[in-house]
Amino acid sequence: MNKKTILIALAILTITIGALAALIMKNGSGSVYVLIVSVGIIVTAAVTGRFMISKGPDKKYDERMLKARGDAALMAFLVTLFLVMGIGFLSTVSDDTFPLSLSASSLICSLIGCFTFVILADMQDAYLSMTEKRPGVSVFFFITGIILIIIWATKFFRDRNTDPNEMAVQLTASIGWVVVGCEMLIKTAVDKKAAKTEEADEESKA
Repeated sequence: MNKKTILIALAILTITIGALAALIMKNGSGSVYVLIVSVGIIVTAAVTGRFMISKGPDKKYDERMLKARGDAALMAFLVTLFLVMGIGFLSTVSDDTFPLSLSASSLICSLIGCFTFVILADMQDAYLSMTEKRPGVSVFFFITGIILIIIWATKFFRDRNTDPNEMAVQLTASIGWVVVGCEMLIKTAVDKKAAKTEEADEESKA
């Protein structure tokens, strides 16, 4: 990714987080924690940006795959954007009965956006640079998701006083891992079937 693009994005993030933190701190509520969280977000973003700059372009992706990843990123962004807007409007018209907090809603939107990108990119062979690794990764994602769902279900049915925000975020992450794993398994099966069909056609022509 272009270095200038990353730096501009980081600058926009820093200015926005800084402005929000300043507004909150002006009211004198939770100033220390606000400062710590704000700095943490900015530092994390900076480290991520630095890693992307130092990594440079990935030679394993051709132009088609890069375009596919760009399309997937755009759609994932739109999904995240409409989710944020939808939750915002729903919480506004629900007369303070919306069950989730702002932080939980934000995490859920972010998780769904990430899972959307992975699924859409992988459908076009543009998530993993080497598709031969997909079976192992898909099984790992699927099993991890199942384990997380079991942990969530155990906590939900044993403890009736669970935090709805925590449970909602955990359930979203669990289902997301399972869905990604299923998509990769299906994609692997479809690719194998297509490869066998192509091989059979070549043999028949020969």
